[in-house]
Amino acid sequence: MPVGMLIEKIFPAVVAEKSTLLKCLFAEGAKRGLSSEDTKAIISIVPTHLIEAGAFLDKMTGLWRYEFGVPYDIAENLVCHFSPAFPHLVFTTIPSGTAL
Repeated sequence: MPVGMLIEKIFPAVVAEKSTLLKCLFAEGAKRGLSSEDTKAIISIVPTHLIEAGAFLDKMTGLWRYEFGVPYDIAENLVCHFSPAFPHLVFTTIPSGTAL
């Protein structure tokens, strides 16, 4: 499990659950009815540093997100970047029925 995700410090009220991006991608593949082999093939195109990222379930949207990039400070407030539903993005870039 990811430890010390910044979102927990910056905006803890939004974190419903924590996981890893890799687990989220496998879960998304299963949800879409893909075989484990097809899911592995899709995941193989994702850069390693993203696969290793921590993920959290956003209470406000119900979407799994992951943190990325270096946090920055705006007027003494720490800000981190997090993705817009990355597992959905990866799987929607693969056209339905495409041979992997």
